[in-house]
Amino acid sequence: MSDYHGTPTKPKARKEHQCIACGWVIPKGEVYIQQTGFYDNQPYNNKYHNECWDELCEENTFGFVTGDIEPPARLTR
Repeated sequence: MSDYHGTPTKPKARKEHQCIACGWVIPKGEVYIQQTGFYDNQPYNNKYHNECWDELCEENTFGFVTGDIEPPARLTR
């Protein structure tokens, strides 16, 4: 099976989630980016803060480890 990366969606969180990029919490009620697919024959369901997704897209750095991206400034104040 080849890799497949679905089209990102923007659901509203019904519960807290963890951002796969920065590792911080996505609060309940926040709109976030979700992408599902298969990578190396393994399914994934990744969730991102909007800011983290934007930074990954700008830098084209999707080969990251959780915590490589700084959390959004609005969460660290």
